[in-house]
Amino acid sequence: MKVVSSLLLTLATTTLTLAAPAKLHPLRTRSIDYIPPDLYASPDPSFAGAPIVLSEPPPSPSSLSPGPGRYAMTYTPYTPDGLCKTFDTISTDISRIASAGFTAVRLYATDCRAVHSVGSAALNSSLQLILGLHVSEAGTNATSITTQVSSIVDFVTQSPSHLSLIDLIVVGNEALFNDYATPSSLADLVNDVRSTVRQIGYTGPVTTAEPYATFMANAETLCPAVDIVAANLLPFFHADVPARLAGSFVAQQMDSLDGLCEEVAARQATKEGEKVTDETVQEERARFKVLRKKGMLTDRGNKPVLAMEVGWPSRGTANGDAVPGVAEQRTAMAGMSEAVGSRTVFTSFKDDEWREPGDFGVEVAWGSIEVFE
Repeated sequence: MKVVSSLLLTLATTTLTLAAPAKLHPLRTRSIDYIPPDLYASPDPSFAGAPIVLSEPPPSPSSLSPGPGRYAMTYTPYTPDGLCKTFDTISTDISRIASAGFTAVRLYATDCRAVHSVGSAALNSSLQLILGLHVSEAGTNATSITTQVSSIVDFVTQSPSHLSLIDLIVVGNEALFNDYATPSSLADLVNDVRSTVRQIGYTGPVTTAEPYATFMANAETLCPAVDIVAANLLPFFHADVPARLAGSFVAQQMDSLDGLCEEVAARQATKEGEKVTDETVQEERARFKVLRKKGMLTDRGNKPVLAMEVGWPSRGTANGDAVPGVAEQRTAMAGMSEAVGSRTVFTSFKDDEWREPGDFGVEVAWGSIEVFE
């Protein structure tokens, strides 16, 4: 039984008025695999959990077409102690992201009433939302997923104009990498969520985010389910990539992912009886790349590539040639911004001090807003 079936039943009875490098395997990635409970830092009624009514018209959707070098930045609404930030703090944070030249902000989950609080702040700062649904160790059938989908539905039904704030919905962040889902269960969940949000008027892309190697290894199952290829690409976890080469490394990985789903479609067509040779697959892939660069692709089957996590830590222990540090972070971020910034979500707004230090002691040290200011 699909986790959002109850929502679909509700929607059915409700009337809404709506306006190539080698496959390198990283040691690990910055997976957000723990979400703090909803504990608020202040009892003040303006805290993040308070109901928020949006009345101003939203900005025009970006349609994944950001300004040069700075598409989006990740944001987690937690204090260093793991409490929910106040709405005033969130508003200040989101304003800084907008002032730094970004077009969108990425959330990993909907807790702390983040869809509403960050949504309100994003509206005031003319930013788009990349909404995330957290898939935990409880798996793809967890009731928490239904709750998160409900948060998005509530946000949209609160005001039909809220639809234009949502640029992208990401179902799970490295759920396969963390063994929280199987490829088929994750693909089913992506399709299930898409069906739900389509019924409330959202027609934008729905996808999931995995590390490069994980997406490549599971492309046969994931490609038919996603609207865009979304991968977390963190060069620091590749020991042979120094900060000065971070931009070219990420660009090469994105180039390898470009056209991947078209290859999958061709192979699957072959299995269904169509005669497709390796030569024709490569010809089609080359053609897709040319058309995409010219901005001529409109069919849903021709799926663009988006880097959902790109960054470099400012402190920690070296991973071979990948050395963390303030200067190294600036070097890496400048290179990645120049090479792929318009198709990239940079991580993260501030250091996530509520997390454990993790491998190389870097999990708390990815804050980078100062680099862009």
